Amino acid sequence: MHETAALIDGIKSEEYGNPDTSFRMIASMWSTYKGVEFTSVDVGMMMVLLKVVRNSRGRHKKDNFVDICGYAALVGSAEEEDR
Repeated sequence: MHETAALIDGIKSEEYGNPDTSFRMIASMWSTYKGVEFTSVDVGMMMVLLKVVRNSRGRHKKDNFVDICGYAALVGSAEEEDR
């Protein structure tokens, strides 16, 4: 969890910008592409599922678990802000 927080607040934020902004942009693109409305929460949950699938191949990489924690934390924050 400490590693996840450090990544979210550090290098990942520097590389990719504000996660909420990024998730909103991804949701907008997915919505346009599929013709179905996606939210920032949908994006985060789909990313969690992507990491679960990658991990299900039997190669339990630490990176998958760190990323799952990170996406879950970001989704939790987004859901709190939506209330």
